[in-house]
Amino acid sequence: MLTAKDIRQGLIGAIRNAGIDFPVHFNHVNNSSKSYIWVELRPQKRNLDSVHFQRILFIDLHVVLVPDTNAEVKHTDLWTIVDKLDTEIMPCIKIKDRYITVQEINPYIFDNILHYEFTLDFTDYIEKENNHDFMEELQINWRDKYGFGNASNTD
Repeated sequence: MLTAKDIRQGLIGAIRNAGIDFPVHFNHVNNSSKSYIWVELRPQKRNLDSVHFQRILFIDLHVVLVPDTNAEVKHTDLWTIVDKLDTEIMPCIKIKDRYITVQEINPYIFDNILHYEFTLDFTDYIEKENNHDFMEELQINWRDKYGFGNASNTD
């Protein structure tokens, strides 16, 4: 099973492999004097059976650049970051020992912040140990409607 920590480390690894050296935060950031990436995760899970479940993670990378001396953020710099992220995240992203296919990426700029959205949709499993004692011998007392069987007839 991929843990939340595994997913966070996989995302940070993909960002670093793309050549982006900004700090990566998973909690909201207030008043930063440096450019950074804030990762918003919205997970969903659905049971498939007793050990397998479907996981869907909606991921939104918010790339926040510090404005230049004219208090501007260059959108060309943000689109360059999109190109770098594309090379690492598409067609698949590595998380721990697994490769998860990314079907679609939706990058856009709003209020001078790059939003790089994609979804991870995969099946995962829960590792369960069987700690139950199994029955070694089963004795059944039965009787049919005519009173025949191995149980004593008390009628």
